[in-house]
Amino acid sequence: MYQTKPYLIYCYIYQSFCATRGSQLLTIHDDEENNWICSTVSELSYVSGTLTWTAGIRDPGGDIVWQDTNGAQSSISYSNWSPGEPIGPAGVADCVGVYVSFGKWVDIRCSGIHIVVCKKVKS
Repeated sequence: MYQTKPYLIYCYIYQSFCATRGSQLLTIHDDEENNWICSTVSELSYVSGTLTWTAGIRDPGGDIVWQDTNGAQSSISYSNWSPGEPIGPAGVADCVGVYVSFGKWVDIRCSGIHIVVCKKVKS
C-alpha cells in the first residue's frame, strides 16, 4: 500500500516523515513496482518530470543499499539505473532518486527538496 499523495520534502526529514505515518520510505523490488510508482506519480500534473526520493543510500563502504526508518540496511536486488549511473562520488551523491517521467534511477545529493512516497507493507 502506498500513500498516493506525494509531498515535496527535504531529504533529511523524509525518513521521519514516513515513520510518523506508520510507513517506510520507498523501496522498489521489480519492474512492475517501478512502473506502477512512476505511472501513479506522473499522473499528478504538479509532479511530472521530477525526482522521487527512495530509501536508497550509499553506505560507508560505498555500496548502494536500502535503509529503513530504524537505520537497518538491506541489499538492493533489483535496480533500474539510468545509463552510466550511479556515478556520483561518495560523500556527494549518496542518495537514490527516481525520475518518475521515465522510471530510471540516479544517485543524487542528499540535499534538496524532492517528492517523497511512503510505502506501507500490508499486514
